Amino acid sequence: MSPSKISSDLDLVLDRISIEYPALVMETFLSRNISFQECGSCSTAVQLPLPPSGLPYSAKFVVVYEINSRSPPGVLVVSGEGVARHWPCLLSSIHDEVVIDLASEVTLAVHFLERTSEGTSFVLTTTSGSVYLIHGSGVSMRGKIQFSKVGSREFHGIGKRFSNIIFGSPSSAVYSTLPLLTVFCADVALRGALYGTPPYGFCFSCVFSPAVKSFLQYFVKRPSKNNTVANLNVWLLDAAIFRDGILLLLAGNHDKMSNLSIFLAYTRFNISALTDVMWFSNIPVEQDCLREFEISVQSVYLPNHFNKHTSPSLNKILSFPTGTKGFDDDLKNEKFLMDDLLDIKDSISREDKSLGVLVSAFSSFAAKNIIGADETMKPLLKRSNNDLTAVIYDFLKIIIDRPVGCNPEMELTRKKVICNRILLFLKHMGVYDKVASTKLLLYNQRHSRTGVSILSEMSERVYVAIALRDWEVVREDRAEILEQITKRLAQISNVHYGYDSMLYSTLSIIHNLPAACAETIRELLEKAVDKAAKRRLVQLCADMLLTFSNAIDSYRRDASSVVVPQCDVQWTTGVVSDAYSVVCKILLKELKSTEASQTDKIGLRDSIVRLIIFHLSECGEQIDGHELIMALYDLGERKLADFKVLVEACLQLDQTERRAKLEAYKLRYSAEEFDLYLCRYLKQKNLNELLLEEKGERVDRYLLSCEEIRWRRELQNNQFEQSLYAFAKLAAACTIVEPSDIIRECTKKLLLIKHQLLVPESLIKRVYSDNPYQPLTAAELIELNLIDEDIVEGHKRALYLLATLLQDNGSAEIRSEVAKIWISLLKCTNWNQVATVYEVADTPFGSVLRSIGDDDDSLESLQLVLPCSDTLIRDCKKELSTNEFAPKWVRAAIDRTVSTIRTKLGERENEAKKKKSVSLTVPRMPDLFGCRSLPRSDKHEYVMAQ
Repeated sequence: MSPSKISSDLDLVLDRISIEYPALVMETFLSRNISFQECGSCSTAVQLPLPPSGLPYSAKFVVVYEINSRSPPGVLVVSGEGVARHWPCLLSSIHDEVVIDLASEVTLAVHFLERTSEGTSFVLTTTSGSVYLIHGSGVSMRGKIQFSKVGSREFHGIGKRFSNIIFGSPSSAVYSTLPLLTVFCADVALRGALYGTPPYGFCFSCVFSPAVKSFLQYFVKRPSKNNTVANLNVWLLDAAIFRDGILLLLAGNHDKMSNLSIFLAYTRFNISALTDVMWFSNIPVEQDCLREFEISVQSVYLPNHFNKHTSPSLNKILSFPTGTKGFDDDLKNEKFLMDDLLDIKDSISREDKSLGVLVSAFSSFAAKNIIGADETMKPLLKRSNNDLTAVIYDFLKIIIDRPVGCNPEMELTRKKVICNRILLFLKHMGVYDKVASTKLLLYNQRHSRTGVSILSEMSERVYVAIALRDWEVVREDRAEILEQITKRLAQISNVHYGYDSMLYSTLSIIHNLPAACAETIRELLEKAVDKAAKRRLVQLCADMLLTFSNAIDSYRRDASSVVVPQCDVQWTTGVVSDAYSVVCKILLKELKSTEASQTDKIGLRDSIVRLIIFHLSECGEQIDGHELIMALYDLGERKLADFKVLVEACLQLDQTERRAKLEAYKLRYSAEEFDLYLCRYLKQKNLNELLLEEKGERVDRYLLSCEEIRWRRELQNNQFEQSLYAFAKLAAACTIVEPSDIIRECTKKLLLIKHQLLVPESLIKRVYSDNPYQPLTAAELIELNLIDEDIVEGHKRALYLLATLLQDNGSAEIRSEVAKIWISLLKCTNWNQVATVYEVADTPFGSVLRSIGDDDDSLESLQLVLPCSDTLIRDCKKELSTNEFAPKWVRAAIDRTVSTIRTKLGERENEAKKKKSVSLTVPRMPDLFGCRSLPRSDKHEYVMAQ
């Protein structure tokens, strides 16, 4: 998305892929948990399908709103024709879609209005000036959309609609260009007026028109003294259900008024006298107050005395609660609940006295007879924790298996209310903690269950049923596929209810629904002929399972839900998770073989990923090495990282393919350090040969900690010094010889190896053609250097080798080798051809001496190999006899080199002593400043002592 040049809006740029209809592709909005890369983009994205539209989309048609800091945001999209699609959570497939009748108008923009605990409100405006109020519920209500037209620029009478917005110019034309002032009212009170269902079947449209006539008559007569006025305008600003009637906030003016008047009216819900107004009060508003009436101020406070003409305080409107007093569970008629409990009590066998006592106590509690509930519950409290938990389980099982009849929605809501109230009942009786920690072995479960997991299970079963009902009634094809699955469920569970009521009447078997769905998918894939129809049915089955799992996740994320410890076994472990695994494998096979469009594949892929994640979270097993993890990697999902599956799969391939796969995984998961995981895995499995095949700096650093194979990697990298020391340590640990002697011998061999690397390879191969890479001794290296065609370099290398050896061992044998080298240098020179002392420097002898004198790095060791002039002249008397000045020149050259080295060593020693004797002193301050403290400064001047 890039900024538009025309306005500050955003342009949506779509991916260039072939799809059946435009798709909205946006970066994932993951609240505050998103991690951005260096480029500023998100690491993952969510693709949301836009409603099909023949008109181009704009960024104004999309609203992304934040729910809270812990939950992903929601999205509302409205097409140009008015098709609205609402996702209450980006990471969930739950969404609702409705068609808003725009009356041939076109959507202009959608704006966020307000977020409450019950949902989110939006305002939709059209190009013709109409305004619609849209309310989207949360995840628990499946994102259900409700809408209402709250105003337009057409003036057809205030009794035809419920308007809360317009302060417009009176009698303006439909296509007038005059601006209109829009006022939005408090959402809580407004929603009560819009969607509340008062008693006696009250209809707002039938009471407002006759009631407002009396308002207008009184309103006109009072300021105009019974004179007729023109262009009278009245607007309904807000309404709230108040006691047994409705409280209205109105505004109006006419031609003879310069200011706007706001007045209140109250009428009862009385069908026989709809035109009677109980009381009416005009609230004068001063001009200064009108200036302060901004968008943030949405209404006025009710005055304490309605007959007094006082300027009201502008503020939020007061909201009047309309729910039933007592329990906050939206159960409007308690009589039906009490009747249900009475029926349950009558159906219980007389032999099961404990269950009858529990029902009686709970009935008293539901009737708000708390004292009676306490007295009735006393005999049951004497029972053991296991017995009490078993009785509660039997009671809840009876509740969730109650027939729903012809009104599943109401009956499911009643089941949810009872499951919620039983928690309050247990807490009030002081037995909740005992029941929660008690373990109970159920006859249809593999493992023993805790009481808290049983309480959570009952609520989750009801929530799943409600979610499936909401999902089913939206579209006919969903109802058809759910009917097929329910028939299969009847065969699995051996239940003889009718298909229409079985699923919602016997919630104790709903855990078999995923298995029934898996069997239905298999049957569809075998029998379906039309490929397109088969894909739609398979996607419907996947959506049904996602609805199943999303309902469970939504309940567990709810702050008011029962919190189950992670170590406790859930009811979804076993049959439910196993069925999800089967479905995932079937869908994966279908995804690979299908010839669907790219959009269908993306939708099916996302469904598979979420189904796999739910299975892995509920399977109750170690997911390390799980086969479905590999499927997640193949689908590009990194949420559940398990490199073990990748490594084990690669080890089964041949060498070429294995190397290619591993290198690809290293590059793909470099941030997750796949290469280090591979090293640890190979080391753990003792696959050292494969471990040594891995390359890279991080691999080398890891191998430094593996002492047993570290030397092999050092030899691979030609790091002979490290390998030699490693062997030296090993030898020192395994023999009885003094370790220092072994280390010293290894150091000597290392010096020989380093020197051997300096010898030309061609020279070594010429002498040792059979094995040119064999380690040579010191004598062999000296002999090899002396036969080098480059006399100066060969003899110089030999002297450097001996100088290094003399530092650790000044034996007579090494000194004799030094003398032999100098004698060899003198013999290599034809002294008859040396005419002057200056030509001595060009001889091999002089070149080596000059090279030694110019070397500043090895002065200490080279000083050891300088020849003794008298001994050398005596040993080479025959060679030097051809030139009578040769002995003198040789002596002078040796003395000059010795003097040069000694001078350099002396200067180095003096410099070292000078650095050690340096001291820093602060100059003495004049007596004038002796009584003053030194100023604080970051810079001080120091003088070196002489």
